[in-house]
Amino acid sequence: MVGKLSFTFNKIRKDYIQMLVGRKRPSWAPVKRKLVRVPHRAGALFLHTETEERRIDVPLVIKAAKDMADLQKIKEDLAD
Repeated sequence: MVGKLSFTFNKIRKDYIQMLVGRKRPSWAPVKRKLVRVPHRAGALFLHTETEERRIDVPLVIKAAKDMADLQKIKEDLAD
C-alpha cells in the first residue's frame, strides 16, 4: 500500500489534495559547461558553467467525491 501525506502550499491546505510518499529528487542540479574549441588544438578551453534548476517530481492525488460536478468545483477552486 502506498502511503499518503497531507499537502500544504503557501500556508493553504486543501483537504482533497494528498501527496504520495514516493518522489524523485536528483542529488545535484544539472550543470552545463560552456567550452570553446580551437582549431588545430587538442581539447577545448573552459568559458563558464551554467547551473540549471533542480526539478523535484512530487506525485499528487486529487480526490473528487462522486461525480463530474464535484470535480469541476475542485478545478475552479484550484484555479483561484
